[in-house]
Amino acid sequence: MIDNELIKEALEIINIIEESGYEAYIVGGSLRDSLLGMQPKDIDIASSASPTEIKRIFNSYKTIDTGIDFGTVTLIYNDKPVEITTFRSESVYLDSRRPDSVSFEKNVDEDLKRRDFTINAMAYNQSKKLVDLFSGEEDLNNKLIRCVGSPDERFSEDALRMLRAVRFACVLNFDIEKKTFEAIKHNASRIEYISKERIQAELNKILMSSKPSRGIRLLLDSKLLDYILPEISRLSGFNQHNPFHHLELLEHTLCVMDKVEPRLQLRLAALFHDAGKVDTITLDENGIGHFYGHDSVSEEIAKSVLKRLRYSNEIIELTSQLVRYHMIQANVIGKKGIQKLLRIFGENNIFELADLHFADSSCTIIEVNEDAFRLKIRQVLDENIPFSVKDLDIDGYDLMKIGAKGKQIGDILNELLELVSEDASKNNKNQLMLYAKEIYSNFE
Repeated sequence: MIDNELIKEALEIINIIEESGYEAYIVGGSLRDSLLGMQPKDIDIASSASPTEIKRIFNSYKTIDTGIDFGTVTLIYNDKPVEITTFRSESVYLDSRRPDSVSFEKNVDEDLKRRDFTINAMAYNQSKKLVDLFSGEEDLNNKLIRCVGSPDERFSEDALRMLRAVRFACVLNFDIEKKTFEAIKHNASRIEYISKERIQAELNKILMSSKPSRGIRLLLDSKLLDYILPEISRLSGFNQHNPFHHLELLEHTLCVMDKVEPRLQLRLAALFHDAGKVDTITLDENGIGHFYGHDSVSEEIAKSVLKRLRYSNEIIELTSQLVRYHMIQANVIGKKGIQKLLRIFGENNIFELADLHFADSSCTIIEVNEDAFRLKIRQVLDENIPFSVKDLDIDGYDLMKIGAKGKQIGDILNELLELVSEDASKNNKNQLMLYAKEIYSNFE
């Protein structure tokens, strides 16, 4: 078990609880990660003490009733939040999402029985060491995701557990035990009971893993992808009929996902960049596939799916832009084209477009110089040419002083931006005001 500051602090808390006559253990993901030699991000403690008793024991510390109905109190210990939850068992799940009721228990065994997977159903303290009723440590050593008890029962209780199984397998590079995987396929439709926000959170963790393609393949093979992302599921087996594409469409998509940097909007853009090809394919007289306008169709698919999964407007906007412009001709694009892209993406995000473009090309038989497009971007940036009206040495308030208003202000600023994009030396307030007055006179 890894020895770090969080574990030491957790054992200190457990010692205080035990000195008050109760049991307490490190449980859940923090214990799993520690046994794997990974640094836990936070610590969860389960105890026989009730929330009221925990608050009494730690009356000199700050506590927060974060989930009091489910027995959870958050203790602020050394300026860090630590969740302490009373041992509990759960009644039947009526909606594949949450138990109808919970009962507080005095025995850790009852608490561990309600958990999802064996690797998450262990408990540890210094007096009893590792409590492992379901061979979780053995499954850790064998790199196996296996349900506690009946997989069908666990997934009928909380359908999100199916997606969590895929996420753990993907992030930890584990396999899913055969009966558990078969139960996911059998219960896949239950994922529709789960809120879009909870699905998004699990999907994000899959996408941000070191090899997201493995997670998407598991979602496809388990049938979950049909319900979560049918727009991506339909790419499987799609022949592009194009000599530049040696991979079928889903395999190409997964290749691109694995190659881009682990930034959420970039992984999402890789996932959706060719989603519109299914709708736009045409075959010429030689049987060669063409996909005219697939970039804009893919953009609309991305927007629709991301809205459905409750992504933020910022993520939707940036992901959609990356999808829309992923077909840029990086080998022939000139300064004007890069300036246009800079106005759209900004100085930071334009390199994400370069990353996506290179990954996309790398997953074909086309040879592309990874640095060529980036070099062109840097050359334009080094010229310090304004690429946004925000970079002009003049603003709307200045234009209002010469009488401009409403749409006129935007039109003048855009014309001034075009002017200075040719010659950065003109970007000074005195010259810009002269040009602005001349442009404004044309409106009168």
